[in-house]
Amino acid sequence: MAAKLPQNIARFGKKFWVQKMTRGQRFRKGFDSLPDAIECLRDLEIRAVKGQAQRETQRVTCNVWIDECLEWAEIEKARSTYGNYRYALENLRSFLVREGVDYVAQIDISVLERHKGQRLRTRSRRTNESISAGTVANELKLISCVLSRAVRLGYIQENPCSSVQRPKQSERAPRFFSEAEIVALLASALPHDRPLYALMYYTGLRPGEALHLKWDDFLWDQGVILVREKDGWVPKGRRPRSVPIHPDLIPYLRELAVLSEWVFAHPDGRRRRYSGVKANFSRRRDRLGIQDAGLHTWRHTFATHFVQTTGDIRAAQEILGHRDIRQTMRYAHTTPEHLSNTLQRLPTLGDMRAKLTKKLTKESSGEFGGVPEPLSAKGFKAVGAAGIEPATSTV
Repeated sequence: MAAKLPQNIARFGKKFWVQKMTRGQRFRKGFDSLPDAIECLRDLEIRAVKGQAQRETQRVTCNVWIDECLEWAEIEKARSTYGNYRYALENLRSFLVREGVDYVAQIDISVLERHKGQRLRTRSRRTNESISAGTVANELKLISCVLSRAVRLGYIQENPCSSVQRPKQSERAPRFFSEAEIVALLASALPHDRPLYALMYYTGLRPGEALHLKWDDFLWDQGVILVREKDGWVPKGRRPRSVPIHPDLIPYLRELAVLSEWVFAHPDGRRRRYSGVKANFSRRRDRLGIQDAGLHTWRHTFATHFVQTTGDIRAAQEILGHRDIRQTMRYAHTTPEHLSNTLQRLPTLGDMRAKLTKKLTKESSGEFGGVPEPLSAKGFKAVGAAGIEPATSTV
């Protein structure tokens, strides 16, 4: 039996049609997939709450459009993601005002290319250095997302940002803790911080995911932790997942007092906040002289160690909750120590020589059922302790 469609969405043929009356005007548009139709319906409902009617394409101003996008992001996205949207769109708003671009329909590839160039030349207020190519590329990704939304709403015909080339980013492996840094951080951590650090290291959870854990998210009989939506908070990407419980994590969890339904809570039962945890970690890191690391580095460390130990990229993708396996491939990097250990597993010439000698001895004794062809006739000659080499010179 086919699933019941949401109200105001109907299926005709292969398309899903959104049909809704908005302040006396009928809105009707077809989509190839149900998720796109639901997304459009949500957008219409958000605008209806604010008393905004459907506008003609040429009359949608950039200011109104950006305000609508921020309202949408605040409702639909996680708090940190909303902050990224706000940063990117407010920068775009300022640029459009300076350029004299008043309407969404006037935003084209040339406008966005100029905006990209201006952002790459901008210096950060915090570091006084040029904004990185990665930051600008991420801003363009978010701008492209809201322009695609504008296409779905009928504000514009196509997304101009899809043709804008992203700035080239330098390839850099994620920073992860050394074994010495892990030991030092856990040994010097405050009693209520140590279990949190250990959990992020043994599970690869993001700091926000760890701080939103409740005790009923631990399925001890199945040996997993559930990362799922709760109390208005959603995991990144809105994808619930389960993560195995490492046996070495359990002693750290036993250090925690059960103060409320939250795993990491204040004495009064309130959930601990990211800002306070971050401040504690920063002080501990600075006292130990550890450079270029944050709370998220625990996740990078888990991912790096997992991939280097198991080589199972697909399993790492599932545990980390990545949509695209290319995100997980970042952790398939190597360190000098890892390369050295890998090389140590290569067979030595001595091992190969002993194996070859053993094989020839068995063949000569007739164990394999016949007298072997002379080794020199096969194109090789024996060279004593040095091993074997071609019988003819190859210059």
